[in-house]
Amino acid sequence: MKFVVPKAPIQNVKHVLQRVLNPSSRPIRVPIINLLRGGERFIPSALYAKLTKAPLRPSTPVIEGPHVSLLREYAAEGERLFEPGRFEQTGYYKNAAECIDLTGSYYLYVKNPNQICPVAKSFIDRFVKNKHIEYESDSGHSHANQRIIVRPIRHSDCYEVLDGNHRIAAAFIRGEREICVLRRGDPVLTPVQDQLLNVMWQSGRVELYQPVSLPETRKWKLVRKCSDRLEMMQVFLRSCGCTTGPYLDLGSSYGWFVSQMRQFGMESTGVERDPMAIGVGEMIYGNKTGSVTRSDIVKYLREEKCSFDVTSCFSVLHHFVLGRASIGAEELIRLIDRITRRVLFFDTGQAHEEWFRQDLPEWNAEYTRNWLQKNTTFSKVIPLGTDSDAMPPYEKNYRRTMFVCYRE
Repeated sequence: MKFVVPKAPIQNVKHVLQRVLNPSSRPIRVPIINLLRGGERFIPSALYAKLTKAPLRPSTPVIEGPHVSLLREYAAEGERLFEPGRFEQTGYYKNAAECIDLTGSYYLYVKNPNQICPVAKSFIDRFVKNKHIEYESDSGHSHANQRIIVRPIRHSDCYEVLDGNHRIAAAFIRGEREICVLRRGDPVLTPVQDQLLNVMWQSGRVELYQPVSLPETRKWKLVRKCSDRLEMMQVFLRSCGCTTGPYLDLGSSYGWFVSQMRQFGMESTGVERDPMAIGVGEMIYGNKTGSVTRSDIVKYLREEKCSFDVTSCFSVLHHFVLGRASIGAEELIRLIDRITRRVLFFDTGQAHEEWFRQDLPEWNAEYTRNWLQKNTTFSKVIPLGTDSDAMPPYEKNYRRTMFVCYRE
């Protein structure tokens, strides 16, 4: 079967490939799960994500993309998939239509959304029905035996796909789990990686302060596990029947606790000074704009007129004890006490940690508990447990006791 397409007045994709490829290059085999979605029409994925306002696109595995979805949908529905009204609901159609709207075409000749369905059918014919399809040389379609082209993603074992989404999808559906690719271009960052590396606390370190479950951050060190503290928080809140109402996380960083407590059922908000950290949570956790207030904690607490059923304050107080803030630790905890109606979850740097051993020699768990009891109006202060965050290169730090302060 010959797939004839109109002549395209724009540049042939082969010419683009010739600029990208080094003829002497050798293919490598990579796991298909490490291949992430690129842009369209050779637009870099980070730029395409910005243009389409889809920052997580470059973090999405190809196997979760529209090409694999189309093959799975066809396997389930057959030719009914291409009926009017149904095909337009597919991710394949929406991706191609978006590309046409943004760049003027999908491939070099598909310039109208009405032309997308024949392309999808030829994809099925070629890779499902094993029909031989001969495309025009300037169609933009790659030959079935042409190497897939990828670009490495920095600080990871992942690659962004420059050319070959259809072939990767077909290979994956056939049961293949590795594929040969040509690795080209300098390593790039995904939008999420770029946002993370610009968080002030990280100072460019390849680390995560709170969990980020994306392929390109899979090998990054997670400094604070968070899930251990969250479990203790939720067990306690269930035990006292406090599972709804307003919650505030002070110094919320990316906003992981804000996200998790929202899923728990609370009206969840946070306060964080660093706009880049807030942006991480909006990008990957789905935190709504405004759910985390960008502010200095002291300024926020002094101006806030509302109160919260539950608050949390993790890894903040020691900065005030060490004189790094505009007020002392006692004034801070009283401000937190004032806005907390029922429950406060709390931890701080302690004497056993290498970086606080000399500066906070008295701040062990017992001293911290007594200090909280003395400087707040809560009726009870009890330890709930310790975190499990003492992982390399921080094995001599963390393991902090988390307290719950509550009113009976």
